[in-house]
Amino acid sequence: MRILGALIIPFLILSSCNNSINESNAKKHITIENSSDVLDGIWGSNEKSNADFGIYGDSIYYVDPNLWYKISYSQDTLKIFQEDKFIEKILVQRVDKDSLILKYLDMDIIMRYKKRKK
Repeated sequence: MRILGALIIPFLILSSCNNSINESNAKKHITIENSSDVLDGIWGSNEKSNADFGIYGDSIYYVDPNLWYKISYSQDTLKIFQEDKFIEKILVQRVDKDSLILKYLDMDIIMRYKKRKK
């Protein structure tokens, strides 16, 4: 009986440690539907060049082509529309008050942005 207990207890300890490691490594789910105030602002990928885009409520402004588009928020995704026609889906991998990581699903590219100070 002691041998059986000596085999089971280490197995239970190891499996519980494995579960806690898996839970800590699990991807945190991002919901941006109510976080438009965090996304609002001017974003740039390089501090030494012009900003790449600005997000203002339900609109996104791309600086270089000087174009405005409508956007909608859905869980962890931004959807961009041109005259009510869907044109691009972007996954928000991380967002906080001064950094943003986006995955452009059409091109399979991940970009990191920093919020510009006003």
